[in-house]
Amino acid sequence: MVRQNADAATWDKLHDLGAKTTVLAEKQDYYDALAHSREPKLIQRTLALALTDELPASNAAFSPLLIARESDHPELAWDFGRTNMKSLLAKTDATTIDSYAAGYFTFFSDPERSSELKSYAKANLPATSAKEVAKVVDEVDFRTQFKKRIVSQLETALQANE
Repeated sequence: MVRQNADAATWDKLHDLGAKTTVLAEKQDYYDALAHSREPKLIQRTLALALTDELPASNAAFSPLLIARESDHPELAWDFGRTNMKSLLAKTDATTIDSYAAGYFTFFSDPERSSELKSYAKANLPATSAKEVAKVVDEVDFRTQFKKRIVSQLETALQANE
């Protein structure tokens, strides 16, 4: 897809089209396309847009979460989110605050991330976020175990075919 394999010129064109349109749905489509990039430098450029006024506040706040899901680099989105959490949370509504930070972790499948989320939550999140954090920790732990089983099954199947 163009959006995933975009180079800097394509990114610039999509960004320019998004910035110029006055139709909110079109704007969101262009900015969402930027979130699908696989190129780390372009991902960083897209993440930076979340701190601007180019998008409505709620769309801008959730852009890094979309990038975490679609870019193949959730770690870049989390690094950005952690660094800019206060500014991003200011763009959300009160109902989102308890789940926002944990939302970055739903795209990980390694056990270190469960520990990282627990530590981050303990040091930085209100007690009211505990339920959402626990849900996401369970999801990450499940994906970790599932990934181990799948890898093991694939290795067994490949060895049987050799």
